[in-house]
Amino acid sequence: YRQYANGAIEAWSKTLSDTAAILTATGSLYTTTKAITLPDLFANVDFAEVQAVSTSAVMTSIKEYTTTSITVHLLSATQSTVTLSFFVHIIGRV
Repeated sequence: YRQYANGAIEAWSKTLSDTAAILTATGSLYTTTKAITLPDLFANVDFAEVQAVSTSAVMTSIKEYTTTSITVHLLSATQSTVTLSFFVHIIGRV
């Protein structure tokens, strides 16, 4: 992470490989959620971005974020259990 003189913190991370079972039908897609724990750096989060690398095609979107975690929706065209890693970029304040 990088901390600026004005109190802003910018952090990047790659999570360890993990698995997710994407099994719940929602319309024509299958979904699940996955939580990413954040380090104890932030009093406020202004921006969060997540990208996933997966063993099969998975779309991601952020459901919510707090100072301690980011919850991500995972969407797939088929039911599957995937192995994935997340690349996270956060901007916040101390």
